[in-house]
Amino acid sequence: PADERDMFVAAPPAAEARNVKATGNTVTWVQAYGEYEVVFKGTLSDDGNQIAGTLEASQGGSYVGGGSFTLNRKP
Repeated sequence: PADERDMFVAAPPAAEARNVKATGNTVTWVQAYGEYEVVFKGTLSDDGNQIAGTLEASQGGSYVGGGSFTLNRKP
């Protein structure tokens, strides 16, 4: 079996964001991380203090994982 520590290897560096699109309070963009293409979609809160969103990663056109993120404005 694979060593469980292998799960905690750092992600490869991100490429430049591309296909950046903003519509209303929502922004989407795509970034490559090594062999993975990751699509991000975030929405700005009504008070402008937070961006919350989702991400989906694919490899060779096949979905491999996803998640969510939240970015908060520092006071």
